[in-house]
Amino acid sequence: MTRDELILSALIRREASTAELVELTDIPERTCRKGLRRLVRDNYVWSPERGRWRLTRRGREIASELPTV
Repeated sequence: MTRDELILSALIRREASTAELVELTDIPERTCRKGLRRLVRDNYVWSPERGRWRLTRRGREIASELPTV
């Protein structure tokens, strides 16, 4: 799975913090943050508050097709 797929898959279950995503995906923090910025730009993920991440409707559609982390 790609970095972005890992992040989407981790968020399918619930909202998560950046630190939780790093733990769930085993991706380095800097790489995780870079992936999150890309996913926000592509409208798959949004941040309801600083450091917390949630899937958009479009993100849920994609993540539902991926294996869970």
